[in-house]
Amino acid sequence: MKKTCKKCGQSFPATKEYFYRDARNRDGLKTACRPCELQKDRERRRTGAKKKRPRNAHTRAQDVQYLLQHRTRRKQQIQEIKLLLGCCVCGYNTCARSLHFHHLDGDTKEENIAYLRNGESVAKIGNELSKCVVMCANCHGELHDGLLVLDVEPISLEWVNAILTNKKPYEDYSP
Repeated sequence: MKKTCKKCGQSFPATKEYFYRDARNRDGLKTACRPCELQKDRERRRTGAKKKRPRNAHTRAQDVQYLLQHRTRRKQQIQEIKLLLGCCVCGYNTCARSLHFHHLDGDTKEENIAYLRNGESVAKIGNELSKCVVMCANCHGELHDGLLVLDVEPISLEWVNAILTNKKPYEDYSP
């Protein structure tokens, strides 16, 4: 079976020896012969032109940029939750870095909250946060040293999901 090159018009046997593979075509081969493809690549390298991409193709840089934006957005949302709730013992709510999530039942803890912002779903983050209370660093330390006893309810799942999905006003939900 013969195949004609779309660039130079010559006919060659339709084999991998004369045409590069291309799964998008019916016969599994590119439309231009190998010498024409090589010439096109040389020309592209010489002029510095880049290969054409499909319109919806993302570059690695775009993917990394999206991931960084996603992490930053999740981190801001988690910090917002900390600041809105404040410490369940003393009420401190000035600096999000000084506020920690404490799992009321350590046996049900699936993941550290800090790791969940790296691409996990809103549902998974919400489920994990609904097992926690917010405590300042001092009260959290006292709790783990046995100086404090907690008798509080965990954070409401509906309230957390309202913040994570940007449903305002989340004041309608109780923490």
